[in-house]
Amino acid sequence: MTKAANGKQWVGMTAAGYFPTTNSMYNMMTGVEPEYRGRGIALALKLLVIRCARKYGVAYLRTNNDSENVPMLTVNRKLGYLPVPGKYLLCSICL
Repeated sequence: MTKAANGKQWVGMTAAGYFPTTNSMYNMMTGVEPEYRGRGIALALKLLVIRCARKYGVAYLRTNNDSENVPMLTVNRKLGYLPVPGKYLLCSICL
């Protein structure tokens, strides 16, 4: 986990996991407090994950993204993530 802070106040964070069996990493989440969005903090945090992935020499790095979160979709596309279809969820409260 990596954090971005303004003094002692956390303003953003990212978390990633390494999976040795597939030699891959998964960027589990990246988030920035609303009042700090639009300043490139999420991009910087994701770049740190990419740096870590390169250090590990992973075969691939993946992430997920809410399809309606346009700012994060933009960041992910800027970094070269490719959309891969195939994950569908059925909400338990919808059943």
